[in-house]
Amino acid sequence: MSTPEQEATRAKWGRMAANWERMRPRLVDVFEPCVDWLVEHLDATPGETILELACGTGDIGFRVAPRVQPGGRVISSDFAPEMVEAARRFAADLSLDNVEPRVLDAMAIDLPDDSVDGVLCRWGYMLLPDPAAGFAETRRVLRPGGRVALATWAPLEKNRIVVMGASVAGRLGLTERIDPHVPGGMFSIPTGEAMISSLRAAGFTSWEIEEVECPWPLASFEDAWDWYTTMNSAVAEGIPDWSDDQVAAFDRALREALEPYRSGDGYDGSAVTLNAVAS
Repeated sequence: MSTPEQEATRAKWGRMAANWERMRPRLVDVFEPCVDWLVEHLDATPGETILELACGTGDIGFRVAPRVQPGGRVISSDFAPEMVEAARRFAADLSLDNVEPRVLDAMAIDLPDDSVDGVLCRWGYMLLPDPAAGFAETRRVLRPGGRVALATWAPLEKNRIVVMGASVAGRLGLTERIDPHVPGGMFSIPTGEAMISSLRAAGFTSWEIEEVECPWPLASFEDAWDWYTTMNSAVAEGIPDWSDDQVAAFDRALREALEPYRSGDGYDGSAVTLNAVAS
């Protein structure tokens, strides 16, 4: 039984699904180094069953689907039904016949013990209100010798440009300021030490962990505005209710915050993910 807080979170991500679906090509492009690492280190082989958790609108699991042919399948899952439906559309566009989009909760995975060969999860575990439950469930559904390939975010100081819109909105009092380092926060598993602690507690005994840098180019301020007002839920859902003065204040503060990253007409920065593979 989900709590009211979990249902509110599910509804929020459901409302964000259309935004993520629109921005999918940008996400694929920017985070290609992160995804390449996950796909290569998972090392899926023909005949295997791979589970993707927190799949969003679909991407990483779909990269793996051809690798498990013939005879293998990918269960592409998210706890927001709207995200799963977007992933289903994307799988159909790609003519992938061995992908099964499903609504699954990463903290209570509706699959038998020892039922999958690998698990993929980009940016999921750190957003769970109980990450330990998510890691434990992952270990439970993995067959002996199975592995998980995952990514969280490296520390905040390495990802300032990624969270610029949310940081500016919070500083101006336009959105609620939430500690990103507590469970459920974007930076709740930011270091190798934190990752190892989570993996060890769930029963994993071996791991490889690496920070992966992804270039974050923004072609113009308009490009930056589109990114920050689309992909952060608090800003995306809040901005329609802001006054003209509040929108103008956000505009000015965002321009100022981005100026250190100026490169010609746009901005150059980078995102850093913390990637791991464990068994």
